[in-house]
Amino acid sequence: DYHPVTGETTWCSSACVLFKTEAIKAVNGYEPLLFLYGEDVELSYRLRDHGYTLRYVPNATVWHFTYEEAAQIKPQQFLGSTLANVLLRCRYGRRHEVIQGFLMFMGLFALRPLFPGMRRQLQAQTWKLMKLAPQFLNTRRKSQEKFPFRMWDYAMAREGAFYKYPSAAQSHIEQAKNTAQGAPMVSVLMRTMPGRAGKLREAIASVVNQTYAQLKGPIELVLVEDGGFGIESAKAQIDELRVSGVLAKVIYVPLPKSGRCVAGNKALEVATGQLCCFLDDDDLFYADHLEVLVNEWLKQPSLGAVYALGYEVRTHVISE
Repeated sequence: DYHPVTGETTWCSSACVLFKTEAIKAVNGYEPLLFLYGEDVELSYRLRDHGYTLRYVPNATVWHFTYEEAAQIKPQQFLGSTLANVLLRCRYGRRHEVIQGFLMFMGLFALRPLFPGMRRQLQAQTWKLMKLAPQFLNTRRKSQEKFPFRMWDYAMAREGAFYKYPSAAQSHIEQAKNTAQGAPMVSVLMRTMPGRAGKLREAIASVVNQTYAQLKGPIELVLVEDGGFGIESAKAQIDELRVSGVLAKVIYVPLPKSGRCVAGNKALEVATGQLCCFLDDDDLFYADHLEVLVNEWLKQPSLGAVYALGYEVRTHVISE
């Protein structure tokens, strides 16, 4: 999970991260007691503890050939990540999270074997855990930063984020670009009202961050300001967006106060995209939202719609 606007995240994989040398030296690098899996999570925690920020950059692409099929069980990853999770709980978790970790580890022996020799290898991991746990417990850290634990994970896991890409060579979007019609234009239909400039700026930023745009898929933003006729409070943001040129097309329509349905229908009326997707100003896209949906639709263009899960996020508004 990451913040769709800022890209900020609690930890990042070391398979593809660009570190500031000064930062990684300031925290003395990796924890040498961790061999494989979890060492990047632990390092991320210490970086945040020293005031550094970790951000996901959606326009950087990394190919990491590691799975033969989606959600494949790999013995070394299974064994290493479960051991690391309990050890990190010993150092960073609250008391109940430490106890929970040991109970979860014991519960692994009750599972149906996920790979040959699983129980035998778990026994070996138990000896490692008993040897290393005291060292992690003796170096417990108190911090102002949150060190979350969610069962065997460390943050909210995005359902469906383990996405099976069509092929290493070409996605359906890239194939479409090579045709006469090109990749389909997607109209993002956004409704807003006066006095919501902060929410609007974040919603627009999540559209600008779309990986679909990085794939040269055209995105049209249609913004209807309900109650904005004669006020046009959103016009400055729209003018700024037009000048940036990051989106293929930007349309702005101020209306007298008419309500959500009238505003939505007006956005549909002026949209020119082959596909359309609603995003109100109090909602945000993850960076791969349009790429994945368009890719799925291109597999079966006869479909009237494709849709994804959404998260309702508890939010404390500090300032508009």
